Amino acid sequence: MKNDFLEKHRQFAFRVKLLILGYFDGSLHFLVEEPKVLGFLRLPNCIMNIDDTFDSVVKRLIHERFRQKDLHWEHVRVDAKVEKTEQGAIISVGIFAAIDYKTYLKESKCNSNACWKKLNDTDKMKADDAALVFQSFQQLKERARFLPLGFYLLGNSFTYYQLQKLFEHVLDEIYDRPNFRRKMKATGLIEPIEEMQNQVQHRPAQHFRFNQEKYELIKKRGFEFRF
Repeated sequence: MKNDFLEKHRQFAFRVKLLILGYFDGSLHFLVEEPKVLGFLRLPNCIMNIDDTFDSVVKRLIHERFRQKDLHWEHVRVDAKVEKTEQGAIISVGIFAAIDYKTYLKESKCNSNACWKKLNDTDKMKADDAALVFQSFQQLKERARFLPLGFYLLGNSFTYYQLQKLFEHVLDEIYDRPNFRRKMKATGLIEPIEEMQNQVQHRPAQHFRFNQEKYELIKKRGFEFRF
């Protein structure tokens, strides 16, 4: 009986669908691909191997497209509907990853079928992929105050203004500029680097980076970004 049960259920496979989020031009975007034979946009995805973990799959999907070590990923959903194929049944698992778009531009290995879309541009996608885009953004919005997702999206070099605009975009709020700077500085989580803005007509702004080590120390006692 036990062997019959295993035989009946061992044909299930897991497909990981990855929503890669990047921030540029003042808005969040996500990476999609358009296979010529399908005619619709789809998220990067793959079937898990027997020795895979979610972490290894996410990193493989990322590294196949560009090289980035510092990223944050989270599980979002498991599709309730099981997809049936000739090879067996497939269960889809949705995951989003926040990445630095500047690194993508430098290290991109994507082909011409890959492009970035704004979060509301899901018309050419299947309903389950479009739902994953929406749910991922909602989860990002809920987590943005407690995790340094903004720093993964901006990379290791950013200005106070860029950081403020990112938080305003994700949380749909408007902050007083001096107050935001004062409160962010008080966290002690960002530190200046020897880099200034270039190619600007106004006074160049100082660039900063995120102090991951300090964040690891203070997150154990609880932390929230409040502006």
